[in-house]
Amino acid sequence: MTELKRKGGHGVLLQQALRAAGRSSAVGRLVSRIQQLAIRDQQTKKDQAGARRPVGKLNNDDVSSNVSNQQEATAQTSSWYWKGLELDFLEEKRARAAVRLAAYQRRMEQSYNKRVRPRKYELGDLVWRKIQYQGDRGKLDPKYEGPYKVVGKTGITAYYLEDAHGKRGRRPWNIIYLRKYYS
Repeated sequence: MTELKRKGGHGVLLQQALRAAGRSSAVGRLVSRIQQLAIRDQQTKKDQAGARRPVGKLNNDDVSSNVSNQQEATAQTSSWYWKGLELDFLEEKRARAAVRLAAYQRRMEQSYNKRVRPRKYELGDLVWRKIQYQGDRGKLDPKYEGPYKVVGKTGITAYYLEDAHGKRGRRPWNIIYLRKYYS
């Protein structure tokens, strides 16, 4: 944390996040605005800490009303301050959300790809084809039929098949409906 403060505080992290989101034009303005607001906030805290108490005798009612007035004024000032601050940093929040979304999507993709077994078939390979049942299927009915020979490829995952009699299918079959035939 001390390294961050020496290098410019959270402004450095903000600059990196906004550059990653492709919003480098707003980086300088936002960082300078953050620094101005931080300095103003520190000065306000110093002024409040150095405020003197009124001279004279005070009873409990005076003290409580003085404290409540101060708290009310501080609450009004801080709510105005934070509302303006939220509007100033709306673009920054969007940039951070975009960075978080990209990181989340990358993690999900990596998690999914860990479990995927890539399958490819070459021309001439023998495969089983999944049976597409229209009605009821019994427990002991076969799930695949074949073997079929791969005779063509369409796109990345679709293959044209030919049966043992040399009859070519009229449509391609997606790879999810095919299994390798081991003879």
